[in-house]
Amino acid sequence: MDMIYGRRMIGNVLLSVTLSAMAGCDSGRMTGMHQETGAPTQAESALMNSRIDESRGRLWVLTTEGVDLYESRQRRKLAHFDIPNWIWARQPYACPPDLALSPTGEVLITSNVVPTVWRLDPSIPVITRHELVLMDTPGQEFGFTSLEYSKAQEAFIGVSSVGGSVWRVDSLLREASRMPEAQALSKACGSKAG
Repeated sequence: MDMIYGRRMIGNVLLSVTLSAMAGCDSGRMTGMHQETGAPTQAESALMNSRIDESRGRLWVLTTEGVDLYESRQRRKLAHFDIPNWIWARQPYACPPDLALSPTGEVLITSNVVPTVWRLDPSIPVITRHELVLMDTPGQEFGFTSLEYSKAQEAFIGVSSVGGSVWRVDSLLREASRMPEAQALSKACGSKAG
């Protein structure tokens, strides 16, 4: 897991530098771009997380305002998606929410407060809300600050916002089960499921 985390950390640093350069800004703040021309606009939103979908040539960026889609090679903004009824807490109260890519190209957005995931299907484009049932902790609620698809598990693996415990989220986004064999990850922001 350390080698994977190290590669991701380097990738995230390079991605942040690239995003800053393409947006013409620094400190994780992105200036919006006009949807058709790609010209900067006055609207600003804070960068939370991002993922590159290499096979589809897409760059997905999670900001405080929603999800932005960029063409990864030309660095052109293609679309912005608002996340309906999205619940999340700002730092220093919690690590930021995350987004993950499914094998079919859908984008999943987490809450860092409640066990809810939003699924964005870019082919429609529609965002649906999925409230997860936490199988091993009845009555307890928390969100996820990391989410990744695992081919081996044929499911998503998430890290809880409370305690860093590792969870298996079924691919239909109905329930999450704690993975007792997995060690809890550091509470530090940026810990990734793997």
